[in-house]
Amino acid sequence: MADDRIRILAPRASAQRLGTDLTRRRLLGLGATGLAGLVVGPGLLAACGGDDGGSAGGTSGGGGGGGGNGTLNLFTWAEYHSQELLDVFGNVTVTVYSSNEEAIAKLQAAGGTSGFDVIIPTGTYIPQMAADGLVQTLDKDRLANFGNIDPIYLGQEWDPGNDYTVPKDWGSTCWIYDSSVLTEPLATWQ
Repeated sequence: MADDRIRILAPRASAQRLGTDLTRRRLLGLGATGLAGLVVGPGLLAACGGDDGGSAGGTSGGGGGGGGNGTLNLFTWAEYHSQELLDVFGNVTVTVYSSNEEAIAKLQAAGGTSGFDVIIPTGTYIPQMAADGLVQTLDKDRLANFGNIDPIYLGQEWDPGNDYTVPKDWGSTCWIYDSSVLTEPLATWQ
């Protein structure tokens, strides 16, 4: 009898929400649904709204967002955003990193003057980034669509009050293969 179980790497809290009846269809649906931490610096709303030099009203010291010059400065994973999404924001400068640790090191080295408006770390790194003063508290009154976010994506354990994050993507990378082409069992990550 073939082993039809799906194995995933997920935090315990997520595993409990996923339940025991995870199917390929549900896993793919979860991957498409999405949520990763979207951390906002003070220049995001100015960049998105065309306001010159405004601030998102952040209260955390040291987060140091962009300059409000009409350019959205995004600090994110390589090839994480479609060009169509970036084009919506107009003038976007993308700086990439390859790990959360690299991103944190770069933000720490900048000493609160990174110039990034938005960073996209893995959510579980938000508490450390907040404690280190690398991100600023969101002014949700300036986020007109925040109330339209499905509550299921809000209040994650790493930012229960959504003080620093707005849902953007949620998911796991799914590895799917054609068993008629790869005939040997995939038993390890090697």
